[in-house]
Amino acid sequence: MPQTRLSPIRVLLISRRALIRTGLSALLRGQPQIQVVGELAAPSEMLGADVLVWDAGGEQPRALPARFIALLADLTDARAWLAAGATGIVLETSPIEGLLDAIRQVARGESFLPRDYARQVFSSIPIPESSPEPPTDPLTPREREVLRLLAQGLSNKDIAQKLYLSVRTVEGHLANIYGKLQVKSRTEAAVRASRNL
Repeated sequence: MPQTRLSPIRVLLISRRALIRTGLSALLRGQPQIQVVGELAAPSEMLGADVLVWDAGGEQPRALPARFIALLADLTDARAWLAAGATGIVLETSPIEGLLDAIRQVARGESFLPRDYARQVFSSIPIPESSPEPPTDPLTPREREVLRLLAQGLSNKDIAQKLYLSVRTVEGHLANIYGKLQVKSRTEAAVRASRNL
């Protein structure tokens, strides 16, 4: 089972635009289990944050020594930000729930992509001629349903709602799926799903 986080997720906000920093801070400060630990105009000391939310507008993609979410105006540079090490991509047009889902998933060590972009990425991955070995421990029908929805880019919360499960139950299914498929992330599991489901 995935570990349940009891302490708040410490979030550091980075933006050259003061209004964006202030607005994001105001939105996040009232959220349960989230603690804004700082606001910076540019990346520097990371102040012990669990997740960085970086307003990347006008910035060149580059790596940071921490898990970070790139906040983008559109998906034009999304691949470059992912290649630079972003663990999550959130669009400026996303609702606050999308940002909160991204923060929670990235804090758990998972990746987060906008649903439509995730579909685009997974459909563009070439499938090798030889298929990988089938898992030694086959997936249950429910795990296959969860994996199919994950491959469509749905968040844990969305999967839970579609299947009438709790988010914790979905997380348990995902932990089982990762173990059976011998993968370590949502992205790897989704790629495997696109090849085998």
